[in-house]
Order: sequence, then structure tokens, then C-alpha cells
Amino acid sequence: MPAKPRSTTAKATKPSATSPTPKETKPSTVSVQPPPMSPHTPQIRVPLASTFHPKKLDRTPERVLRFLRSLNQWPALMQQLVLAGYSEEEHEYAWELLHQISAYRKPSRAVAEDQKQAVAQLDAWDEPNFRRASAALKYRYPDQHAFLFQDLKAEQGDRAILSVRTFLDRVEILEKGIDPRRKHTILDDQAAAALLHQRKILSKEILTTLREWLNAAQSLPDIDPLIQAEQHKAAQQQILTQLAIWYEEWSETARTLPLRRSYRISLGIAKRRPSTTTPDSTDDTDEDDNEDTEDDNNESDTPEAPEKG
Repeated sequence: MPAKPRSTTAKATKPSATSPTPKETKPSTVSVQPPPMSPHTPQIRVPLASTFHPKKLDRTPERVLRFLRSLNQWPALMQQLVLAGYSEEEHEYAWELLHQISAYRKPSRAVAEDQKQAVAQLDAWDEPNFRRASAALKYRYPDQHAFLFQDLKAEQGDRAILSVRTFLDRVEILEKGIDPRRKHTILDDQAAAALLHQRKILSKEILTTLREWLNAAQSLPDIDPLIQAEQHKAAQQQILTQLAIWYEEWSETARTLPLRRSYRISLGIAKRRPSTTTPDSTDDTDEDDNEDTEDDNNESDTPEAPEKG
């Protein structure tokens, strides 16, 4: 089987209250592994959806594990199945399906987490830097100070998104002189903006990072992780179904073989009947395993036929 791709998750950066640094973000992805194909076996042509009842699928991994462990434990039992067409490839195929079902996958980080982090970074940035900007401009450029902080103060939580965006938009007006109503103050406007850069309150890098935080905080929730989760669930369901098909074929094959009762019990296709005589009763008290019939009579798939004899 091909090696499974590994997913990596970037470490979250601690919010900085002064000079943020640009953070490169990469979209998280989830690799959905398709079920492996059974070697030397014709492709299944019946739709896998609704082939087995969910209750039966839930029990399948445990049953397959018991079946495989018994074959590993008893070479004579394995030999009898080999004579019926069982092979090393079929054995490894079942183990691979079990591994895929039980494999741990790190959940993808939803965009909501990036939004939460961006809001926290904006919230941490606005208060100290608004205070520094106010102190730098209040007496040197009072007109620009009044324009920049009119009805504007540091906010908390989600409200910090609007406060920082308003601050940056107004600083851009001062820098670029794009407000025709401020033509007569354009030189002082640009000088005030330059002072904010000189005081290291703003810089090209800081402005870029703040805009990135704003974009992340204001973006719509990304539904892609939800779609990936559904794809992963569907893939797992498909693997479970293929495992159930494998188990049904080989457990039915084992039922037709002249196996010792102890082997049948070990495989899980027979069970011991509660003793009605003495605690030392032996194999004579065994009965065929009918554990499927009680639940499966109410399920959509066909119950397993009881063994003859």
C-alpha cells in the first residue's frame, strides 16, 4: 500500500501588542484515503451504500480482528482456509482495512480558529498603539489628532475589528491626501502620518500584517473543512462496508469447512451454549454462533444462514 501523506499544522503565534510580524498562513487540508482494493478479487459491483445495517458495520472490526487473530494463532486452521482459496494477499487486505479504520487522523483546523486568533491579535494591538499614537500627535498635530480619533477608541473583542479598520483607513487618508476636504492640511497630514512611522507605531510591515488580521477576522466561515469531514466519514463508511463484505465471504467459507469446534469458536462463528449439566462440560455443549440473527432480523441486510448439522 502507498504511504499515507502526513498533515502538518502550523504553530499559533502569540499576539503582539506592539509590532506584529507578517504571518504566512496555509490552508489546512485533509487527505481522504480511498479504500484499498482486494488483490486477485473481482471488483464489487453492488452499490456499497446501505449494503449493511449500521449496527452490523459497527460490530464488523471486532469480528474481523478476532477472525484474523485466530488464523494467526492456529496454523492448522489457516491451512484449511488456504485449501478453500484463502491467501496471504486476502489476509493482508483485511489487516489494511482494519488499520485504515483505526488510524488516528488529526482534525483539520477550521478557519473559525484563525478568525478567533485574528480578533485576539487586533484586540491586543489597538489599545497600547492608540494610546501611543494619541500621545505622539495630540500636541504636535492637534488637527490630525482630532481627525484620527474622532469617535474612535480602543475596543474589546469583535469590536476591535471596526476600531482598527477605522484607524488604518484614516491613517491612509492622512498619508495619501485622498480626502479633498483636507487639501489645505495635506502637508501636516503627511507629516503626522510620518511621525507614526517614526515612532514605530506603524510601518509597511505592520500595516500589511494588520490588514491580514482584518481580512482573516472578517472572512466568512470556510465550509471546506466541513466538506472534508463529510468526505472522511463517507470514506470510512465505505471501508467498513468492504470489511463487512470480506468478513461475510470468509466467515461463510469457514462455516462450510469441517473445522474442529474449538476452531469455530475461536473464529467467532460458533459459541458455547450455557452449561445445563456440570461446569466441566466440553465441546458437546457448543452451538453455532447466532449472534447476528437477533439484531439482523430487524435490519435491512439478509441474516446469515444458520449452519447445518
